[in-house]
Amino acid sequence: MNKIAIIINSCEKFQKKTIPIIINSSKKAKIPSHNIYIVVGDSDKETNIITKNDYNIIFCKYTNIDYNAAIYFTQTSEGLNEIQKYTHFFYIHDTA
Repeated sequence: MNKIAIIINSCEKFQKKTIPIIINSSKKAKIPSHNIYIVVGDSDKETNIITKNDYNIIFCKYTNIDYNAAIYFTQTSEGLNEIQKYTHFFYIHDTA
């Protein structure tokens, strides 16, 4: 059976504006919130995966605007372990 994660690339400057819109759209589409991962780059802090209101958020210092989430899920042990839970993922930028 397929299990899909939604991975959203974001940045510190815009995440407070874009994340609520994405979460609301996801709920309307009946996407399970616990399958949603938002990676906020260009942050002052680095965190592991934080579950917040049923979705997952990660803060990192990477400043690569299009690939913060890709870097996190391929270059950190926690990201690599987490992505193994899924058979597929949908990767999108928060401005899409």
